[in-house]
Amino acid sequence: MKTRDKIILGSLAAGGTLGAWSLGPSYLKGALKGAAYALGLKGLTLEGMGRLSATIIRRADHPPCLAQMHEHVQYLTQVPPKEFYLTDATRMAQAFRQVSDWYGMDFPLPFTDIYNYEAEALGARLIYSDIDMPTIDHSHPLIQDPGDLDRVPVDFTIESGRLRYLADNVKAIKEYCGLPRILPFCAPFSLAVGLRSYPRLIRDMRRDPHFAHQLLTWITDEVHPRLIRIIREETGARLGMAADAWACVPNLTLEMLEKWVAPYNARLKENARKLGMQVMVVASGDYCEENRERFNRQTMESCWRFFSRAALGDWVSKGIPIMGMGRTQEWPLEWLRDFASRDPLRLYGKRFVIAGYNARFIREGPIEAIVDYTRRVIDVLGREGRLMFFFAQIPASTPPEHVHAAVSAIKTFGRYPIADDLNRMKWEMPAFEPFEQWLEKSGA
Repeated sequence: MKTRDKIILGSLAAGGTLGAWSLGPSYLKGALKGAAYALGLKGLTLEGMGRLSATIIRRADHPPCLAQMHEHVQYLTQVPPKEFYLTDATRMAQAFRQVSDWYGMDFPLPFTDIYNYEAEALGARLIYSDIDMPTIDHSHPLIQDPGDLDRVPVDFTIESGRLRYLADNVKAIKEYCGLPRILPFCAPFSLAVGLRSYPRLIRDMRRDPHFAHQLLTWITDEVHPRLIRIIREETGARLGMAADAWACVPNLTLEMLEKWVAPYNARLKENARKLGMQVMVVASGDYCEENRERFNRQTMESCWRFFSRAALGDWVSKGIPIMGMGRTQEWPLEWLRDFASRDPLRLYGKRFVIAGYNARFIREGPIEAIVDYTRRVIDVLGREGRLMFFFAQIPASTPPEHVHAAVSAIKTFGRYPIADDLNRMKWEMPAFEPFEQWLEKSGA
């Protein structure tokens, strides 16, 4: 970009930031601040949404990091599971905020067992625990045969199951996280698994495809619209995030994703749009192959494109490289670099990259491996910017030093401009106070 263009764009960004400062919510202010930083106003201090916005546009001061970590947050804060998962979504979100701040992450993602709300509201049997989050009892699925689609009533209300808790969760996302109100719920295919069980649904897709299509249509045309109306009325939310972890490879083939997942994701989005909500489907097509010998570059790239289409829309044809729940620490990083750089986007260039920490990897470590992985990711994928880190899940008993080490390594090796030789950079394990002491002193 020419110097003159940088100055013009920087001036426009600054003007837009100032103009919206007194009018927009905090997340919009942060996003505009990050845009101004990315376009040349380097004197700004970034945090949260600002760092993410700057990274998406070009680069921030260092890559942002976020985490899915509900079990770890509950374990660390010792909020009773019944309160954390069943009765007090506000306390749950507050706990997320505290742990995220303790680790130095950019902002919390206070979501718990997203996959269960609709099923529970319809009457599915759940397994509750005194030490863990609830889960659907797949040994007794709610939908036993095709006739159940007529017998199971779709007249649930805000008082059904934990929908009141879900509405409180939506409100707390804005209150404690500086984000817009977002409805987290279960995408069509994953909800079909919850209502029917994975083995039964796969068998239906092969032996009784008519019934499988009926089930998915019922979910997208009756169950989801009912949920969206209820939560919209209670919270005013206009954004939705439908999670779809069951629709991954190798749970499904690429052909099955196109036949059984893509059409119903599109149908869900259209139905939601008519009700005043924009929906993003996340995790559809996640590449989760466990056997390194079976890693397939072509399949992986197809998954990235599918994942991106599900999240952003069918207008996305090129996609971005995304690390989700797979054994990402063993992925060939050059594959992601080449995909991000190949056929650059017009007026944008290299595509955005979401790098991830596998749940077992962040739990088991060791610290040296976590730090080395972070260094390699930044070295191979982050030099031009447009890189963020996502902890795909932090298991309950993960040693906190593993997470502190990862976040510290991101900020050490990812400081822009990136050092020429990261292997020569010294990294030391940061000192940190135990969570309880930090919480007492911070007053968070």
